[in-house]
Amino acid sequence: MRRAPIGSGARWSAQGDSVRETAMASRDGGKTWAPLFDLLFRPHGR
Repeated sequence: MRRAPIGSGARWSAQGDSVRETAMASRDGGKTWAPLFDLLFRPHGR
């Protein structure tokens, strides 16, 4: 049976005038972790 992923919660960090949001996920109850997403939000028009 495949387990549903456990998320670590999103983390936000400033990157100059942008903001990066990242999160990790585990499919084995927290033994190992892999990136779930990595997004960069930039000001409009740049």
